[in-house]
Amino acid sequence: LTDTPALYVDGVKVPATYDPATGTLTPTTPLGDGAHSITYTLTDPSGNESAPSAPLSMTVDTTAPGAPTAPTSYNDNVGAVQSPTSTAATTDDTTPGINIGKNLTDTPALYVDGVKVPATYDPATGTLTPTTPLGAGAHTLTYTLTDSTGNESPQSGPLSMTVDTTAPGAPTAPTSYNDNVGAVQSPTSTAATTDDTTPGVNIGAGLTDTPALYVDGVKVPATYDPATGTLTPTTPLGDGAHSITYTLTDPSGNESAPSAPLSMTVDTTAPGAPTAPTSYNDNVGAVQSPTSTA
Repeated sequence: LTDTPALYVDGVKVPATYDPATGTLTPTTPLGDGAHSITYTLTDPSGNESAPSAPLSMTVDTTAPGAPTAPTSYNDNVGAVQSPTSTAATTDDTTPGINIGKNLTDTPALYVDGVKVPATYDPATGTLTPTTPLGAGAHTLTYTLTDSTGNESPQSGPLSMTVDTTAPGAPTAPTSYNDNVGAVQSPTSTAATTDDTTPGVNIGAGLTDTPALYVDGVKVPATYDPATGTLTPTTPLGDGAHSITYTLTDPSGNESAPSAPLSMTVDTTAPGAPTAPTSYNDNVGAVQSPTSTA
């Protein structure tokens, strides 16, 4: 500009600096919070000042939102153990989405171990999810809210969790099973054949990891009894040969490789009716015969 600009805030001329390179006219004294009407004039070299320009209205807001509520759960959508509202202390999900509330009007930011990290907020589910996977180990997750003016709140209280992506080792192969059906029964049967269509494989009492049963390589519903150490299919096995294995899943949701198999054949077909006897052994008295038909 060749004329000299002057700044007016709410109709009052205030000290300001004009930068001819950027074209900005900046007040030297900070404006107070609240609504303001800003105009300017131009004064020519002779000292004649123009009428003020039309106003530019704005509101100065330097008050940050309060610290948001601490998250208490997270979305775990990875592995064998999943929940949209998990409160588990450990997880195998390296990008857990903390639940901070749906349809927030302020902009959330995620902090992991005190460091701001890239994250995605889903207003429909209310989750704030890191875009870069967390490393294995303990972490504290917090978040802030930034209002439309750009004021960022203090961080929320933390949600603590441990990321664990290491699966347990393959468990020991079962060597016996509980057969509690029919004429031949045993809690530690090693028989190659059984008429029990729901044999409970013995895998050990009081396991801390969660067992899963596989029949012929397919995961099937089963019930684990920690008192007896048996893992029993809830759906009867069909007649024929079967290979039974199991896995262990830790609290984070990491599933082990399957155990070596326990093989057995289910046979529920009784023998056919035997041939009727046609003679008997008579070994008493004067008339005897080992094949008497008398």
